[in-house]
Amino acid sequence: MKSFIDLSGKYFLVVGASSGIGKGIVQGLAELGANVHALSRRGSADELSNLPSVMQVSLDATDPTAIGNFIKGVEIPYSGFIYSAGMRGKSPINTITNKQVNEVFDTNLMGFLNFIKEMIRNKKIDTGSSIVAISSVSAHIGIEGLVPYSASKAAISSSVRVLGRELSKRQIRINAISPAMVRTPIFLDSEQEWLNEVEKGYPLGLGEVDDVAAACAFFMSDQSKYITGTDLLMTGGCPWHS
Repeated sequence: MKSFIDLSGKYFLVVGASSGIGKGIVQGLAELGANVHALSRRGSADELSNLPSVMQVSLDATDPTAIGNFIKGVEIPYSGFIYSAGMRGKSPINTITNKQVNEVFDTNLMGFLNFIKEMIRNKKIDTGSSIVAISSVSAHIGIEGLVPYSASKAAISSSVRVLGRELSKRQIRINAISPAMVRTPIFLDSEQEWLNEVEKGYPLGLGEVDDVAAACAFFMSDQSKYITGTDLLMTGGCPWHS
């Protein structure tokens, strides 16, 4: 058997690429030979600047006009699209506002859908390509104070099931990945002791960015050509996530 995953010569779009899981996904795809457009509000990450196959772009995923203009300017149709942009939006029910909910949904859901819409309309995603949304285990379980975030991630997981059928007519696959707790730079040094305590509830330990990036690479590859409309739960065996 040849190399299990080889993405040489393929072109991918990753949104939410400047840090954490998104940045790890870009690095993983590049290591497997892919060319990557890495989009984020920040527009650049030092670690990605050293990768010749990665082009970093500053773009607001909540701006439909900016999304449309960017996609129209793409010269080569993408082999795959990964949406990793997200806003947490923690708030107990008695403090929730319409503005907060709209901001979370605009980032977590509508940006994802608008990118897909523009790629389909402008024929900028290939037949046989793959789409992945980074959802969250919060879409499947109740975590206190995370109504806007959890609801938006549940909407992503539900959208993937619907679009799995809709996009199959174009031979385009779409799936979600729902990680539980993953160690990323978002956690401060002062939180490491708390993370170590949390990790005791995970039989396989807390997730790493590379774990999610590897799953994403699988979904981008032809090895997953018969999988669509699914939501992959990555829980490390934690029973309250299952």
